[in-house]
Amino acid sequence: MKKVILSAFTAAIVLVACAPKASPAKTNSIMPAISEISSSQATIDAGHAIFATKCTKCHGAKTNYVTKHTYDEAKPVMASMAQKAKLTTDEIGRLSAFLVANAKK
Repeated sequence: MKKVILSAFTAAIVLVACAPKASPAKTNSIMPAISEISSSQATIDAGHAIFATKCTKCHGAKTNYVTKHTYDEAKPVMASMAQKAKLTTDEIGRLSAFLVANAKK
């Protein structure tokens, strides 16, 4: 009986470990290129509001991440977080405007 349980447990671990992972190219594709991002102050302010309400809900007021990374460095992280926060395409665009405006140059 112990061998059966151990075998089943081992098989479950192998199946989970071998499951396909999210592709970075797929998650990065939801984030717009810098050339596609609006630089209007209204869009940047709307992005700040999204950051303040959606991002800080889980991460607190950790705004130093944005200022310590370039937009390209932050894109994969933000793409993953945007999916978890269930942001719409418009919200992602506004958040991206805020990120570009405040990111390390």
